Amino acid sequence: MGTDNTLGAAVDVAGVKSTIDRALVMRTGLPPYSELVELHQTLRSHIRTLLPLAEARIERMDRGTVDWYDRRCRLNTIPHKVGRGLGSGLQC
Repeated sequence: MGTDNTLGAAVDVAGVKSTIDRALVMRTGLPPYSELVELHQTLRSHIRTLLPLAEARIERMDRGTVDWYDRRCRLNTIPHKVGRGLGSGLQC
């Protein structure tokens, strides 16, 4: 597990990597709906852990720089994208 010294949060790096690998695997068809729901919940859990760490790191950057603005904007979109859920096209 990794830790961020600022917040002291434990991050299961291997677990995050494993979840991302599962999400990105190439398939010929969609996995079962229940698997997609479980994967989505797991990804949301990882995002909840990582978001404050990323925010703390960005806030240590020089405000107003192009890098700060770019990262801050990308970080701001994450809750909106995650909040959309799996979409209406999936059925159980």
